[in-house]
Amino acid sequence: MKTMSGNPPKNNPPQTVYRQTVSRQNVYRQAGDPQRFSQPTAPGQAENGYDQQTQVRPPVPMAQPRGTRLPNPTQVVNPVSVPPAAAQPRIQRKKRTSYSSTEVIIGLAVGSVALAVLAGVAFFMMFVLFSMSDRILPGAQVGDTPIGGMRRADASQMLWAEWNENRQVIVTDGRQAWMDTPTGLGLYLDAEATVEKAYQLGRGSGGITQFLGFLTLQKEQVLPEVMLNMTTARSRLEDYAVIIDSPPQDASLLYQNGEWTSVPGQPGYVIDQAASAANLADQRTLVMSSGYFLFSMTEVQPEFNDVSGALAVLEPLLNRPMRFSAYDPITDERVNWTVEPDTFAPWLRVEDLQGEPNVTVKTEELAAYLEEWQSTNLSDGKTLQENFDIEDVVDAWRNDDRYDFIVWHPAKTYTVKEGDMLSSIAYRARMPYWMILEANPSIDPDALVVGSDLIIPSKNELLPLPIVTHKRIVISITEQRMWTYKNGELLDEYVISTGVDESPTLPGVYQVQTHELEAYASVWDLYMPHFLGIYQGWPGFWNGIHGLPTLSSGVQLWASVLGSKASYGCIIMDLQSAEKIYNWAEDGVVVEITP
Repeated sequence: MKTMSGNPPKNNPPQTVYRQTVSRQNVYRQAGDPQRFSQPTAPGQAENGYDQQTQVRPPVPMAQPRGTRLPNPTQVVNPVSVPPAAAQPRIQRKKRTSYSSTEVIIGLAVGSVALAVLAGVAFFMMFVLFSMSDRILPGAQVGDTPIGGMRRADASQMLWAEWNENRQVIVTDGRQAWMDTPTGLGLYLDAEATVEKAYQLGRGSGGITQFLGFLTLQKEQVLPEVMLNMTTARSRLEDYAVIIDSPPQDASLLYQNGEWTSVPGQPGYVIDQAASAANLADQRTLVMSSGYFLFSMTEVQPEFNDVSGALAVLEPLLNRPMRFSAYDPITDERVNWTVEPDTFAPWLRVEDLQGEPNVTVKTEELAAYLEEWQSTNLSDGKTLQENFDIEDVVDAWRNDDRYDFIVWHPAKTYTVKEGDMLSSIAYRARMPYWMILEANPSIDPDALVVGSDLIIPSKNELLPLPIVTHKRIVISITEQRMWTYKNGELLDEYVISTGVDESPTLPGVYQVQTHELEAYASVWDLYMPHFLGIYQGWPGFWNGIHGLPTLSSGVQLWASVLGSKASYGCIIMDLQSAEKIYNWAEDGVVVEITP
């Protein structure tokens, strides 16, 4: 919307032009008598109470004596100098007939009565015709829109166009202004109801008396009937809040030119939407008539106005860089980086915890920074985890530790090829059979459609626990060996046995999720000492790392075949090694199994 300034524009109301028609009066003069019979009516005034659009007939001149000459009515008659009596020839004149004053008075009275009767008849006929017509009395107007003399349908159509389609309203918060429409604010003129009010002017219970009184008025204002759609109004106020509201700004710390300074807090300025909606409802007629509406605004104070006192206490921490890493548990790759004060200064929020200054990091500011970082440094749709705890980030910074973000792999799509089986797809995708089936509920695993697409879940879904980033177990099916690492350095190597080809160990990246000193497999009647559950081959059926199993009869299995495939999918170790791994690898340690 375009910002407006100054006073709102005003529509010049159309002017009703009344034609003034003044009847020319014949001026009569008797010889030797310059006196006029009558004076012309003053402009703008009607002798009989009608407006100036009505032609007034001049009175009929009285009979003149014979021989009397009438002056030209269009010629102004000026006085003429009379010569001395001696120089004038004597003219013999006929004696004029004279009328008595009584006769003149009676004649005038009769004429006046006749005119009054005619005027009354004319007025009554006008009243009757008006009462039977569909027109609004002259002079009626709604705001600056004249509708006098119009038929109701025409007046309603014009009011709708002028007020609901062509009208504009200036809305303002007191600082800046926008141009809007009444209908945009939920306001609209009920044109039919407004016209009906205008039509009833002069037609009330007062009858002919009210009619006469109305005709004597120059203009009559009709109050518009304005309606409000509150749903539209509230929606519009929300739109304006988006562009007007400025939330309060807490006092903050600024790092500039290698130094920290404190910035005072600033109050916010927001629309009080509830109060503005109520005002719009109460003032709807005024708003629509004037074309102006002022929002109800509220000033919101910041929570912290001054943090200058905290600066001295926090300055040692503030000068410490933040250290981060992005760790990919699937590939075991890590990227380390630091963030200096000039970058993280806008993220900080100073708090007062029971009189003790404290500093934390704004989640939204850090999230924006991380989103920009991952778009530059990660590929193949990988992202940083979203569900990190901001306090863990702050604690790592306070303790001068590094915070590890986890890299998240996206789900992928696999297109079924000729000869594919769901089990072979699962093996190549490093994903349990049942998880692919769960992600694609509409497929028939025994009748895959060539060319159809399957969703392969994210590999990170096999790592549901918080990841221990400094430890890792790596298992090779080909070499039948296990290695343990800490902080990237090799600790130990172990001989193992994995699953036979008929019940293979599934390659993939998993993590230690359970610890059981002695697990029992009822299917095979086996006891498995120091069992670490790492993935479910089927829901509820765990494959894991454990010591040599023992049958319920006490017979120990597979001691002589360690170093070759022997189990039903688990990873088998000697008892001493299994106990060592059991105690070393806490829940969350990543276990990588390669083919």
